Amino acid sequence: MEALAVALGSVGAVLLLAGLVGGGFEFSGWVMPKVGKFARLLSFGVGGTLVLAALGVAFASTGGERPAPAAPHTSQYAQVDAAPAGSGRVFVSPGYTANVFRMPTTDSPVVKVLPDGAGVTILCTTEGESVTSPVTGNTSSLWDGTTDGGFLPDVLVDTGTDQPTAPNCTG
Repeated sequence: MEALAVALGSVGAVLLLAGLVGGGFEFSGWVMPKVGKFARLLSFGVGGTLVLAALGVAFASTGGERPAPAAPHTSQYAQVDAAPAGSGRVFVSPGYTANVFRMPTTDSPVVKVLPDGAGVTILCTTEGESVTSPVTGNTSSLWDGTTDGGFLPDVLVDTGTDQPTAPNCTG
């Protein structure tokens, strides 16, 4: 269907050009001879029809629907396959950051700051202070021990689930 739309559109465009200009031009090695007034009107009409037919074929090949725009990410749990087990992405509002804490509490020193969308490798999970996501409003006491040298509230990490994605932290 796509090839048909391209072919119809190409021929239609050449005929439209012939109708507008009156011929006397070269297109891909092919010389369009000059044409009279009636032939120009006919070329213009047929060319326009072919271009519209090409658009119709292209539209029909999509099932008559426009492609849906990508939905904004509204929930850390919206896409179950968001990341493989043991990894995820920081999910805070664009332009904001998430703190990685030395221990699973916000009173602990910050060891690293990660931007929205940053990849995170999760080594282990543990229970800690309850944290509420400013984006989703979800609250969780699950924390992810990361390769960044500390703990990140799981509610700020899109792992595809609200369940642990790594073994329990020990020690």
